[in-house]
Amino acid sequence: MSKLSKSDHKLIKNIANRALTMDLHHDTISVVLDITVCHFETPLRLDELFAADDANFIHDICGINRNLDRKTGKLLNNFVPRYSCFNLLNLVCSYNEDNSISIDKAFFSRDKAEEEAKKGGYVYSIAIEDMNDFIIKPKI
Repeated sequence: MSKLSKSDHKLIKNIANRALTMDLHHDTISVVLDITVCHFETPLRLDELFAADDANFIHDICGINRNLDRKTGKLLNNFVPRYSCFNLLNLVCSYNEDNSISIDKAFFSRDKAEEEAKKGGYVYSIAIEDMNDFIIKPKI
């Protein structure tokens, strides 16, 4: 297991205190352990998570709590925290007549993308550093 820096430990404690203040958890030790274990397996942008607006904070804290396999540290059910260090987006694409590529659908789950691609298309995976900055606009 990796070592936790002092600054990360302090941020995790602050995140835990915020979660307790918002009644998202009732046990400091559990939330600290959940975030720490998650952070080792799926690195989090802890400073941004701590400063997140309530809706995004709740999404990540409650999602980690509900989806963390505490034995392996992995997140289950295709849950991806909004403040993870990266998000992998799986795009189902098709080729156009002019050899350009169209993005037909996007999934966080590679399995769902591959299933959709079987109907016709190809899967491309891209890492997105900040999902809040990524927008797919429909073709009009």
